[in-house]
Amino acid sequence: MLQWRLKLREARQALQAGRYEEALGALNDPQLREFLPAKRLADDLAQKYADRAARRIEWGQSCAGFADLAAVDQLGVHRDRADAIRLEYTGRVEQQAHDRLAAGAPDSALALLRRSKRRGVDSPTLRLLGEVARLWAESLEQLDSGDGARAAAGMQGCLAVLRSGAAGGAPAQLLPPLQRAHDDLAERAERHRRASDTLRSAASGRDWSAVLRAADDALAAAPRDAEAARLRRRAWRELELDETRPYQPLRREGESDRMNGRAPRPSDHRRPDARRLARAIRDTSHAPPRSKEDTSVGKPPADRRMLWVDSVGGFLVCLDDEIVIGQPAGGATPDLPILADISRRHAVLRRQNGTYVLEPIGSTKLDGEPLTGPAVLAAEHVIQLGDSVRIRFAKPHALSATARLVIESGHKTAPSADAVLLMAESCVLGPGRHSHAWCRHWSADLVLYRQDGELCCRSSAPLTVDGRQVEGPATLGESSRLEGQDFSVSVELV
Repeated sequence: MLQWRLKLREARQALQAGRYEEALGALNDPQLREFLPAKRLADDLAQKYADRAARRIEWGQSCAGFADLAAVDQLGVHRDRADAIRLEYTGRVEQQAHDRLAAGAPDSALALLRRSKRRGVDSPTLRLLGEVARLWAESLEQLDSGDGARAAAGMQGCLAVLRSGAAGGAPAQLLPPLQRAHDDLAERAERHRRASDTLRSAASGRDWSAVLRAADDALAAAPRDAEAARLRRRAWRELELDETRPYQPLRREGESDRMNGRAPRPSDHRRPDARRLARAIRDTSHAPPRSKEDTSVGKPPADRRMLWVDSVGGFLVCLDDEIVIGQPAGGATPDLPILADISRRHAVLRRQNGTYVLEPIGSTKLDGEPLTGPAVLAAEHVIQLGDSVRIRFAKPHALSATARLVIESGHKTAPSADAVLLMAESCVLGPGRHSHAWCRHWSADLVLYRQDGELCCRSSAPLTVDGRQVEGPATLGESSRLEGQDFSVSVELV
């Protein structure tokens, strides 16, 4: 008899001290739960857990909040309160998924819905939105791979699913944006079909300049079309364009190759195919001017992350010291892809000892002045690429080399982001104006930083990483969820 009273006393003291997990462990004893005082204490503990779960979910700590709700279920009381909290969260997830789909981001919506499903969040509307997101994302993947027919059929199925759901009360506001996405996909598929027909015709006639142009057009509509990429490589070989020069620093006027410690380049008369090469380059509409060198040749795959900050926005984080800016078309994968009428490799932005140097490849202006060579960027410089893309450069934190790029012309990046962060050693998200990502309602900073080749995070406030409470620094994986008292951030490898 005395033993259960001692256990009950320990559980009550733990509850009063806020050590809920310790109290729960004590009350899990089946013999203790048979006594009326223990049942009353379990009722109090379940109420505390439910209150904390509601607060945590409201603050964006959904993983920790759902762990508290699981404790309520384990205690077996106040389950109606736990169900109400889950229902409210379900409505919030439905709205977020709806907003992401309406913004044309099915991949992001699908990731959100899958995370929620793992937490046991489910509803007919979420299942419908999940099916729409899945079909939409698969259609885009199929079109990117060159299968326009399957992509079009998938989008038709996506529309049919949404229409049937709308008839049953599901959100009908998604029909217009989904119809626009369907029309855009159909237009891309038609462009790809025409380019593919031209490509096959040019390849059968061994017109390699025409093959190169048609392959570029096909890859602009379907970047992962394996056949177009194969024929383009064949055209490069036939036109002897497959050997590209490595990057060399631009020389100052009057400076010779030998002054730079390099052997002189052979003149045109030593290269019998120089004229034919020049003619082939001129015949390809997407080739850059001869005077500009492509510094992206030989670069390894870009090291990038996507930050999704709840109630703030999305940020594309580039961790390399050098990034290529361009259009993601024709199989090209620039580090900073911008959906605009610019070259596939339009400019190079390089970080050198905390300074940023912009090197133009295509038509580039800096604060309205044409740029013909490398230029050092300063805060609030405006970069113009082509005729319409305008990007504002900023370095918000005086003690950090990390910079921020904001596309002011309204063009989208791929994936879509509100800003681009060029991360040096660290990146600050927080309420201060010096933050690289300004989160005005936060109470503390969240700092991302590099350590031993890994991406890590720290915060002065309590921090949960992937559902686990951490103290001090934490290492992030390819996909991580960071939650604090008043923030929630997803970090995903791009």
